[in-house]
Amino acid sequence: MGISYEKMYEIHYYECDKNLNCTLESIMNFLGDVGNKHAESLNVGMDYLTERNITWVFYKYNIKVNRYPEYEEKIRVKTVAEEFKKFYALRSYEIYDEKNIKIVEGSALFLLIDIVKRRAIKITDDQYKAYNVDKNSTTKKLIGSLERLEKVKNKEYVSNFKVRYSDIDFNKHVNNVKYVQWFMDSVPQEIREEYELKEIDILFEHECYYNDEIKCVCEIHKNEDNLLVLSNIQDKDGKELTVFVSKWQ
Repeated sequence: MGISYEKMYEIHYYECDKNLNCTLESIMNFLGDVGNKHAESLNVGMDYLTERNITWVFYKYNIKVNRYPEYEEKIRVKTVAEEFKKFYALRSYEIYDEKNIKIVEGSALFLLIDIVKRRAIKITDDQYKAYNVDKNSTTKKLIGSLERLEKVKNKEYVSNFKVRYSDIDFNKHVNNVKYVQWFMDSVPQEIREEYELKEIDILFEHECYYNDEIKCVCEIHKNEDNLLVLSNIQDKDGKELTVFVSKWQ
């Protein structure tokens, strides 16, 4: 396990839903930001990456929410670079409230890519050193993160979107949080009103870019007291870009 990093945040009005609870998209922005700040603190941040024409992209995410923080609440977000293997990196996250109770936990699997060639490349030795990650140790935790997710078979709900210029990030493709926003916007209103998302797995399979036409398809499985929502984001030709498996209560 590598070096940890943590940062305090306050929940702003624009980061909340209509009930003044922090949105999943905002939580993901906190996780992304604390990871960036961690890299900057170790001198392997934006400048380091840009100079070498490399960048980190999300490949897979898992987030579990025990409680959504509320408007004006202060939270502490902690992250650790857990493991590296070839071009994969596993990072873990925890969010604590003002009583030091863990309210959110998650992990993300990243790929290091060459920006020009858009291909994965091996993690550099200086990044192993900066994050204090043992080059020779890889546990089942990272290997398990490489497993695939269940995909939609029955397209019960379909929503269409078009990629806007504002959806594009530093990596010249649609930002990972935008996919989550599309997913959340495609979940039927009655489910959003009656249930709360408690866990989500996300697999980012392919990139999409400015002006692309995409659609989000959902399939819903109801149990006695919870829901399983499967969702895929696809391009106009039906190629799967992102896969979501979410549990609601």
